[in-house]
Amino acid sequence: GTFEGRFTLQFEYEVLSNNDVLASNISLYPNPTNDVVTVAAKTPVTQVVIHDLQGRLVHTQAGTGSNELSVSTQQLRAAMYFVTITTQEGTVTKRLIKR
Repeated sequence: GTFEGRFTLQFEYEVLSNNDVLASNISLYPNPTNDVVTVAAKTPVTQVVIHDLQGRLVHTQAGTGSNELSVSTQQLRAAMYFVTITTQEGTVTKRLIKR
């Protein structure tokens, strides 16, 4: 038999987000660092969160509404960390090495 109308295709015209573009707009320097790391973004930084490799929260700092934020790493041990940077456009996680 013929079953017309049995299936419906639905197309939605939405732009998918791409974290690669957001990640390229945010820099973390100097990396590796000793005492202070600077987060620079094209949009205001709202929060910086640092986790160790085991997922433990080791530092949180609120943004100041500017595009650059200095974060002290003096209290951190020499190791690799994950830095989650939140801006008005989204959230990106980058690696940081502390000497």
